[in-house]
Amino acid sequence: MKKIYLGCIVVIAVVAGGIVLPKGVEAVRVKDDGVSERQLADELVGSTLNAYRNFSIPRFMSIFSDDFSPDRMQLINNIDSSYSKIIVVDIEYFINKVMRDNGILAVTFKWQKRVQQRNIGQLVLTEGNATFVFEEQDGSWKIIRIKGNNPLM
Repeated sequence: MKKIYLGCIVVIAVVAGGIVLPKGVEAVRVKDDGVSERQLADELVGSTLNAYRNFSIPRFMSIFSDDFSPDRMQLINNIDSSYSKIIVVDIEYFINKVMRDNGILAVTFKWQKRVQQRNIGQLVLTEGNATFVFEEQDGSWKIIRIKGNNPLM
């Protein structure tokens, strides 16, 4: 499983053709020339989970499409509410399946998340299976749907 640790700064943009996070708040831009679907999926899921670990509402507004279904603002508010009660210690994920068709990328993965509850300091492990469905919009990949067990909650 991939690990994303609290306090770790991911500088993937330095990698040729990797994720480019423009200055300010924008969606994840991935240059996928010659990048396999699995590599693209890994970069998008990793970047999304890293953004969750370093949660901010403006950042998340840029990750989710305006067309997110069922309700983008409700999801972001739920994530914000959930995040205020925990400290994310680490998130691990393993990609099981990647499907790409006409600007849509569906990534199914298994995840484990260790969090510390803010009020009592207890460590809690949660896990599940999720599918993030990304759509390429103006050169950026944005999440249009999350299916299964949402690791962002």
